[in-house]
Amino acid sequence: MQAILYISAGIAIGATLLSIVKLLADYKEVLTAKILMFALLGAICYVLGHVVPESSDLYLVLLSLSSTVSPLFWIFTLSFFQTKEEPFHLAPIHYVFFTASVSLGLTVCFKIAYGEMLKLDFLVLLNFMVKTSLVCAGIYVVCKNWKNDLMQCRRNLRLGIVLATGLLVLFALTTELIFSGSKIPEVVNVLTISVIALISLFQAYWLLISNPEGFILAIESSEGKRLTESSSDTHVGITDEGWLEKLSICMEDESYYKNTDLTIRTLSSHIGVPEHHLRRLINQHLGYRNFNDYLNRFRIKEASQRLLDPKQNRLPITTIAIESGYTSLTTFNKAFKLINEMTPSEFRKAALD
Repeated sequence: MQAILYISAGIAIGATLLSIVKLLADYKEVLTAKILMFALLGAICYVLGHVVPESSDLYLVLLSLSSTVSPLFWIFTLSFFQTKEEPFHLAPIHYVFFTASVSLGLTVCFKIAYGEMLKLDFLVLLNFMVKTSLVCAGIYVVCKNWKNDLMQCRRNLRLGIVLATGLLVLFALTTELIFSGSKIPEVVNVLTISVIALISLFQAYWLLISNPEGFILAIESSEGKRLTESSSDTHVGITDEGWLEKLSICMEDESYYKNTDLTIRTLSSHIGVPEHHLRRLINQHLGYRNFNDYLNRFRIKEASQRLLDPKQNRLPITTIAIESGYTSLTTFNKAFKLINEMTPSEFRKAALD
């Protein structure tokens, strides 16, 4: 059993180091890649912590460093799967949660070092709750807007992250809580590290062999960069031209975007274009990162024109939002400000002045 543990740990560490080298070589200037690299380093520390003696000082150091995985996982998901137009930036709230999580981890480590660890100690519970909350928040970010994501590459990654990384971290945290104050059974350690090894191998394979450019393409799309330059070079076949024409007639001539419950599935059914092809057309040929961005283009354009119309200056903004296809004024205001860089009220006032 011990041999399996060491072999699995070696595979996990080796594959993870290959991924880090790839990220460092090709994406070292990208913030999302930096966050992922530090998270992977924390994962290596977690694996090493399962193969070094618990009595050694190195064990406590590794345990402390591995406490960075949960907050970094959360921050990485925010960066990789963001829905805003502007690039992701670290905010004070990210530093606050990161510091709180790591501080709790360090405190627990010191209690272990001085032999003060009790089973289900309050700090152990608090540490578990904070880290679990961050992982769950990360899984929520991954699942949010899953259906509207137009990049198949990133949609597949969402599934992998949720089923593999997120759930594995939750399992590891739960195991630590259950066996706090006592030695974790060897079979549990072997199972955990073996699963990490498999995930690490898959991750390295995807980054280095299967889709070496997929990571940066997904990041560029998540940062809201329109793909117009690359899409202009994409060959548009006869079939695609016909589908694009159908899409244009439906959205521009028929104003189908005004349907408040419109989804990519209902749009696909309405114009008779397979859903996966429709996603590809909107993403690769029209340059939009997700379906909501595409819808907002039409809805905000409609609302802007009506707000500029002097004949409609007494019409409530809520009415314009609803008739443009929105069911929530908050969502409308957010989308409007994102595109026009001012609120609908400010926009109407500036037009009338």
